[in-house]
Amino acid sequence: MPTEHYCMHVQLKHTRDLFYYISKTNISFYFFSVVILYVNCYSVNLATSVQNVFTAAKLVAILIVILGGAYKIIEGNVQHLQHPFRGTKYNLGNIATAFYTGLWAYDGWNNLNYVTEEIKNPSK
Repeated sequence: MPTEHYCMHVQLKHTRDLFYYISKTNISFYFFSVVILYVNCYSVNLATSVQNVFTAAKLVAILIVILGGAYKIIEGNVQHLQHPFRGTKYNLGNIATAFYTGLWAYDGWNNLNYVTEEIKNPSK
């Protein structure tokens, strides 16, 4: 049937155009986004476990940075600590931006109470 072949051709052409704009980096990002979406939809307990693993990984990374800094200080490599705030502009806008970005990083804690309530009483 000519109509079927035309529709298949149009569909394949648009599919190729779609994948033309998606790089390999974007494909891995989309893949992991779909996996995380599936985990969150599949089970709240599984999502909580995944979040615990990611939290542990973040804490290990922070510990590595802290221990690396302590090692450099013990080694005597402190020339960058002589004037740590040189060139800093102190104004209300910069301070507000610093608070805003810091609070935005921890904004996920607002949702923790909702998830905890769902785990304790799933019928709600």
